[in-house]
Amino acid sequence: MNWKLGIRGLGATAAAAVVVGCSSDGGSTAPTPVPTTVVLSGNMQSGMIGTVLANPIGLTVRDQSGDPFPGLEVSFVVNAAGGLVTALDTTNAQGFASTSWTLGNTVGSANNGVVATVAEYTGSQPVFTASATPIVSQYNIQIQYLSSMTPSQTSAFASAAARWRGILVGDLPSARIIAAPGACFENSPAMDQVVDDILIFATIDSIDGPGGILGGAGPCWIRDTGALPIVGGMTFDSADMGEIEALGLLDAVILHEMGHVLGIGTLWTYMTPSLLVGEGGANPYFNGANGVFRVKLDGGNSYPGTPVPVENSGGPGTQDAHWRESVMGRELMTGYISLTANPLSTITIGSLADMKYTVSYANADPYTVSPVNFRLGAEPQAILLREFVPSVVIKRQDSQGRVTAVR
Repeated sequence: MNWKLGIRGLGATAAAAVVVGCSSDGGSTAPTPVPTTVVLSGNMQSGMIGTVLANPIGLTVRDQSGDPFPGLEVSFVVNAAGGLVTALDTTNAQGFASTSWTLGNTVGSANNGVVATVAEYTGSQPVFTASATPIVSQYNIQIQYLSSMTPSQTSAFASAAARWRGILVGDLPSARIIAAPGACFENSPAMDQVVDDILIFATIDSIDGPGGILGGAGPCWIRDTGALPIVGGMTFDSADMGEIEALGLLDAVILHEMGHVLGIGTLWTYMTPSLLVGEGGANPYFNGANGVFRVKLDGGNSYPGTPVPVENSGGPGTQDAHWRESVMGRELMTGYISLTANPLSTITIGSLADMKYTVSYANADPYTVSPVNFRLGAEPQAILLREFVPSVVIKRQDSQGRVTAVR
């Protein structure tokens, strides 16, 4: 009896299976997916002018059944306040597409805007807004003067520190430094102090007389995580400073050298992976994503080589540590100082972002990679910054104050 009931149950199940199969084969097809709903994420954020918002903006696309819609092209376009987004993305398996958003340079409530266009979507166009607040930098630059300075010289150091603080806006972990005299630059004092975020020793002293080496600058201690500097030094030849000031170049020279203490050209190879490719060769270049993106954005698409080109001549102190003069011309961080203008570009700021500083692009100077910014022939439009490479062993230090590596 039980055996017969089991057979009947099996037969009923098989019949049901057949019926289902026949129904599926009979002309009734699933509807073609259509992008029907779009849900925004990251909308209505706030951030400092010229900075990348903390969270990407994005949208999730679903079809009429509520399922994710992958493979749709989504374009993002800034429509207010002049910020910057990545132009295109494609929805992933979850139906999601996103972009980072760098705010424009004008303070305002909900004054930044981005519109998105979703392929095949016929609903209301998605619109994102964001508010831009003034720059309030959390990055501290402390300068300790180790020699006598004129008021104009101390003013130039203070001005340079303020300019870099308007670009580097994010706080870094404080670090305690314990060091003997001379452990940084030759005349640096003994140290036992907590540094937030960087301490720079500044010296004007005799080096080699007029017309020779102008000076040198760089870091001495760097953080174990991220390799950003804790302590550094800047030294200038007293025999050259009068001429530099007479030419009206004092501010630009000190701003340039402070950039080296912050890591520009001095710490590229300390990053993981290295931001400098081809060191010592005929075509060294900087390969950080933000620097490369910015050089293309700022006119560098006309450059036939690999961006961002790094100086391949000039000897130690110049080669491999600056942007290439023949391409970048008057930009502040080439190995030459222009007698007319030395713009600090978004390219240099982008390179700092590649080093993992939190940056604002709002205080960049107008600049394009174009002949208007080149030095022309042998005309005296710039002077070579003859810089020495500081004879300093750069020390990595962890959060407990322990030196973990030297180089």
